[in-house]
Amino acid sequence: MKTINLPAGATHVLYGDLAHLIADALWPTSGEDDERLGYGLTRVALDNELKQAVQSGALHVKDPLTCGTHAFPIGQALLSSLVTVADLSDYVADRGITVPVETAEQSGQQSGKNGKRWNPALISEVRDYRASHTEKETAEKYGVSGSLIRRKLAPPKKAKAQPFDRLGSMKK
Repeated sequence: MKTINLPAGATHVLYGDLAHLIADALWPTSGEDDERLGYGLTRVALDNELKQAVQSGALHVKDPLTCGTHAFPIGQALLSSLVTVADLSDYVADRGITVPVETAEQSGQQSGKNGKRWNPALISEVRDYRASHTEKETAEKYGVSGSLIRRKLAPPKKAKAQPFDRLGSMKK
C-alpha cells in the first residue's frame, strides 16, 4: 500500500505541497540513478487536477490565517492555503494511498531537550516547587537550566508605552 508520510502531529498540509506528496507516494524513489519520469508526469498532471478539485469542491482548502473556509483560493492564495489531513486522506483514498495520522506522543517525539512541554499545568507545578526550593534544586529536579526556570516563572512583561497613549485622557 502506498502512503504519504507526514510529520507526527500534523493536522494540515500546505496545498502547494500536495502534488509532490501524492506523486511521490505513487512513484517512490528506487535508487540513486532514478530519473523518475513517471513522478514528473504525474506531478504536472496533479497540478491541474488539484486546481479542478478545489474549484469543483471535491477538495476543501482553508485560509492559512483563519483556518476557515478560503474565500478566494486562486493563484498564490491557493498555493499558500491549507488542506486538513482528513480531507487529504479522503481525496487520495481512491488511488490506493493512505495517510497515517500519528500524534507526537505516539511517535515518541519530545519537545525540548528533556521532553517536557511547558504547558500551564507544568509551569504551576514548577512554581509551587520553586516556592520552597532553590533555583538550582528546581533546575536539577526538572532537568533544565536555571535561566530557563527564571524565564518560565517570570511575570509577564508590561506593554511599553506608545507615543500617543495619554492623549485621550487630556482635557481642555
